Amino acid sequence: MTDRELMQQGYEVPLVEQLDAVPRDARLWIENSDGMGSRHFPIGLMCHKAAEALRARLSAPEPEPYGYIVRRNWKIPVFIEADNVEATGLPYNNADYEPVFKAPPQSEWQGLTADEIKDLHYGIKVKGMGAFSTEDIYRVVEAKLREKNT
Repeated sequence: MTDRELMQQGYEVPLVEQLDAVPRDARLWIENSDGMGSRHFPIGLMCHKAAEALRARLSAPEPEPYGYIVRRNWKIPVFIEADNVEATGLPYNNADYEPVFKAPPQSEWQGLTADEIKDLHYGIKVKGMGAFSTEDIYRVVEAKLREKNT
């Protein structure tokens, strides 16, 4: 097998399989430019979480359209509810009918509890030993809030 064939085969491997192939405990270590310490990123865990999210998204059923916008030779596009497409008597052609979906329901915002704030504070203090920048702290809090609200 030539190099080109091997590269093509690697290119055809689905993204989920590529993410799952990364060892779960793989880490990326970055040394600080001043030589005073380093930071690590749990790349393996991040890849596995991304693979799980992709699988969940791909296994979810396709939403039904709420209606269609019909774009023909008319100057103004016309909206037709999905239940009334047949009643209009217009010939159905995918090129003319653009599906319209309802926005997903918004969940209520969840903030951090006092216990979660204490856990984050302790985690940052222990991991950073006082070497965390303000931006790093914001990123940790942002990640926790994103985790709770998605």
